[in-house]
Amino acid sequence: MIKPGDIYKIAGIEFKIVKVGSEVQKNLMNLGHITIKFDDSDGDQNDDKLFFPS
Repeated sequence: MIKPGDIYKIAGIEFKIVKVGSEVQKNLMNLGHITIKFDDSDGDQNDDKLFFPS
């Protein structure tokens, strides 16, 4: 389960997860992928996204 505070590593660089949309777990299990964002520019349309600090 992905949750705020977890660390996501890309090419050896670590990013702390700050927000997890309510649909992330379901999409990862059913679709095999999720959307990650480094800002909150979508406003309230964030249910299917994983966020990192900008």
